[in-house]
Amino acid sequence: MKNALRKLWFHFSILICVVFAPMQLHADNAHYKNMLIGERAATMGGSYVAISDDSTGCYYNPAGIAYAVGDSLSGSGNMLHKMKTVYSEAIGTEDWVRESEALVPNYFGVLKNYKNYSFCFSYVVPEAFIEHQDLVFDNPLSTVKKYYQSLHSEDITYLMGPSAAMKFGDRLSFGLTLYYQYRSFMRQYHYFLESADDNGYEVYYESRKLREDGLMPKIGLQWSPWSLLTVGMTVDQSVLLNSSFQGDVSFHNTDNSTGTPSLLTLMNRTNSEEKRKFP
Repeated sequence: MKNALRKLWFHFSILICVVFAPMQLHADNAHYKNMLIGERAATMGGSYVAISDDSTGCYYNPAGIAYAVGDSLSGSGNMLHKMKTVYSEAIGTEDWVRESEALVPNYFGVLKNYKNYSFCFSYVVPEAFIEHQDLVFDNPLSTVKKYYQSLHSEDITYLMGPSAAMKFGDRLSFGLTLYYQYRSFMRQYHYFLESADDNGYEVYYESRKLREDGLMPKIGLQWSPWSLLTVGMTVDQSVLLNSSFQGDVSFHNTDNSTGTPSLLTLMNRTNSEEKRKFP
């Protein structure tokens, strides 16, 4: 009887901690999923970390694949990510519009299950952002005759690597994923501005390219103290091994307001191998 009460009190204490000790969440870049991987996780939200019993568990919680039922070969369909940003009357009476659209296959996984062990290899695209903008304004301001702006940017992150998990009975499992992380970023921006009364014009061009290579280990745990509760936890940290950035900027200005043409041309190139730090 005493052991039964002790066990009941232990389970009740865990429930109290889960319910009454919430953690503060922040809506920032470090706490945001740009693209959801797999259809089950997309409908279950964060609770899928406590299940993760198919190949997508390699990404969410590798400990969950220890309880996968049999072998599997799976892949999700193309993910459509679309966004539109509009600032009303940002330039004179004209709206400023920028659109982003990406259609990418964002997951593929192979899972092999043994008695107490499971192994998996997965390919994931957790971030894919493709942005494009072309705007032409005629006489947007009294001092501007024509304004043209063009922007194209792509920012895609790829993860690929193996996973392994081991279960200790039906209540506890550990898992590990080691991802190779690759990020490709490019941005091209150009604008042309012609002054009213043919007083001059400006031409600006900017190009940025970035490549990052690194590793992202992910450690996962699943624990089920009783049949109605499963707790899942993961810890991961991205570490960059290489980073290469190149930025080019050119600016050309012609001023005829004084009657004598005045020319100004600037060009600059920046290279960097500085590695950004992850939270």
